[in-house]
Amino acid sequence: MADSSTDTGLAVLYQRLRAICAKRLGNERIEHTLQATALANEVWLRLFERNPAAASGADPTGRWFIRNAVVTIRHVLVDHARAKQRLKRGGGALRGSIEPDQLEGEGIRSSEAVLLADELLSELSVASPLQSQIAQLRFFGGLTFAQIAMVTGLDEAMVRREWNFALLWLGSRPGTAGWLP
Repeated sequence: MADSSTDTGLAVLYQRLRAICAKRLGNERIEHTLQATALANEVWLRLFERNPAAASGADPTGRWFIRNAVVTIRHVLVDHARAKQRLKRGGGALRGSIEPDQLEGEGIRSSEAVLLADELLSELSVASPLQSQIAQLRFFGGLTFAQIAMVTGLDEAMVRREWNFALLWLGSRPGTAGWLP
């Protein structure tokens, strides 16, 4: 049985998750079918289904939770985008080009952008797992450089440097021309 401090800790973590999801979906089209609360609830369920021990509150800093919440947000958004593409196109998604503001900033604006970001981050993880993690926290979590530094345990200057390298790498990939600010 959980005690009240664990319950309070879980409530704080859920509020953090809800804020990340609201920020991530904040600029979505009004007709977008996935809302922040639904995303937060799905992520919460997947996180604790995968790791029931996480509900014990053993991560007082919230680093594990935020890092894994963003990974799970990515999976939920990719699953949602794939389902949408299946309905929309009668099959697999077509790889197209995207605009820089579709992947950076306050919202990922299309299922195509979500799928391309997922594909590119998977490719980047082979070249540089750290840069991929930072880009994932930025794209799918909407985290600031200071927040990414806290979650990864890295210096903020290093996070910014690795982010710039990630942008260079991502900007060199097919379909991403014009990403760089």
